[in-house]
Amino acid sequence: MTALRHLDVALLPVELSEVDAECYLVIDVLRATTTIAVLLARGAAEVRVVSSIPEARAFAEGAVLAGEERGFRPQGFDLGNSPTEAAAAAIEGKRVVMATTNGTHALLAAAGRGTVIAASLVNLSAAAAAAAAYRRVAIVCAGTHRGSRFAVEDFATAALYVARLAGEASHLELGDGALLAAQLARAADAPAMVRSAAHARYLAAAGFGPDIEYALRIDSWPVVPHVAASGAGWAALRL
Repeated sequence: MTALRHLDVALLPVELSEVDAECYLVIDVLRATTTIAVLLARGAAEVRVVSSIPEARAFAEGAVLAGEERGFRPQGFDLGNSPTEAAAAAIEGKRVVMATTNGTHALLAAAGRGTVIAASLVNLSAAAAAAAAYRRVAIVCAGTHRGSRFAVEDFATAALYVARLAGEASHLELGDGALLAAQLARAADAPAMVRSAAHARYLAAAGFGPDIEYALRIDSWPVVPHVAASGAGWAALRL
């Protein structure tokens, strides 16, 4: 059994102000938290997430720049927000600076509130096991449009986390978001929902279909990227 006693899901980062947790699992499965897991699993020393593309450029000296604007790699960046690019990049021992539209903002919103873990499908079991050591856990969906709109792919991923955590805990209290996620996990094919999400369709049309399939490789990287340090407008994730 685990230490977990209360579990909830925030459908958008704006709900963080109403959430009381010790551990936050932040999900942007398409694609930021997936890409972060791959970067660190492949040997990056650190992934520093920042609030904007200009901010990333300000941290560029000696670093690998990764990120996206409207899904595409910004001019002058070394990598996009792409797990397939991360898997092929020479990044061992390097510091990566990353800015994206949704995932990095969600991580920054959670940073400083407690233990913050970048959660995705590629590290599902590892991240869930780490979270299970805490009594109160919140799963935070990054959403789209800078966290202003619901993203079904993040909620479907959250549903798998709820199913995993609830299945290993006794006397667990679920918040309303977690109750809904638990119902989804029982009734729906979560990976199929990720594939059919509006953002997945946008990425596929833009040529990023391989990233979607990579993001669905459950437990391919058993790592726990967590926020090890943070400040105004930045957070450093390490293993």
